[in-house]
Amino acid sequence: MFVIKKETFGPYERYVLLNQETQEYVSVIPSFGGHMNELILKENGVLYSIIDGAKTIEELIANPYYKSAKLIPFPNRIKDGKYVFKGKTYQLPINHLAENHAIHGLLYNKPFIVKKMENNDSSALLNLEYSYNSELEGYPFSFLLQLEYSLTISGLKIKTSVINQGNSEMPIADGWHPYFTFQETVNNLSLLIPGSKKIEVDNRMIPAGNKTEIEIFNKLSKIDDRAFDTTYLIDTENTATTQLYSSKKNVSIHVWQETGLHKYNYVQIYIPPDRTTVAIEPMTSIADAFNHGEGLIILKPGDVYINNCGVYLS
Repeated sequence: MFVIKKETFGPYERYVLLNQETQEYVSVIPSFGGHMNELILKENGVLYSIIDGAKTIEELIANPYYKSAKLIPFPNRIKDGKYVFKGKTYQLPINHLAENHAIHGLLYNKPFIVKKMENNDSSALLNLEYSYNSELEGYPFSFLLQLEYSLTISGLKIKTSVINQGNSEMPIADGWHPYFTFQETVNNLSLLIPGSKKIEVDNRMIPAGNKTEIEIFNKLSKIDDRAFDTTYLIDTENTATTQLYSSKKNVSIHVWQETGLHKYNYVQIYIPPDRTTVAIEPMTSIADAFNHGEGLIILKPGDVYINNCGVYLS
């Protein structure tokens, strides 16, 4: 029932995990950050394209909004790109000039390699790998990252594994940056956030040190013209699910994430200016975790970090 096809997308290879019976599929571009560029799922007999991916190679390479980026070794921002670890100060490249921050990790456009492909009657699986070898002075640690995309009749699952391959402890946090769409204005959509508290930030989008209770969106609520670039602390155990609902189509996108120790205990919601998509970002930490430590993971040599998230429709 499930097959894996290999296509071209400009100079890159694109792998398509396809359910031949339902025509659901996910497409991934390994050589550009392990980028997931399309996700088509079926509900009530209708196929929905729910990921806002690149339509051209130029759009993929430019990618100003970091669509579908894997946020390793840190999600969100590091203030001024500077942090202190084990008494030593490090400086990362500034790639968000408007705020003078390092943002969204280091691997969003790196060339991953395909390590394994499997398909059978119940699933298709694509395992990708990137070996980071202390490539930047601002992050002089070595790790192996594995991304595993699997498509089943239950939807998409993404497994992330990080192994510390260096000789010292390393700081790390993890996130994923997909943009979801129903091909309509988000003002008409409704949102449910599985969180209890909102992370307050300063005028440079760095956590201000306080959290406030969520007063709306703790139940399914219409977005209207509200703006989002907001992190929420999740209060559910084991698994949490963010829901984006279209009343026009009577369909919901569900983005689930594992929660618990060293898991995705935060979700970032962002709506870009055109208001046609909603970024729903599972994260293990809030912004600037390399400095304040909330949600930061410290891996000893040989330690392995594993986390899972995914998407389905209802």
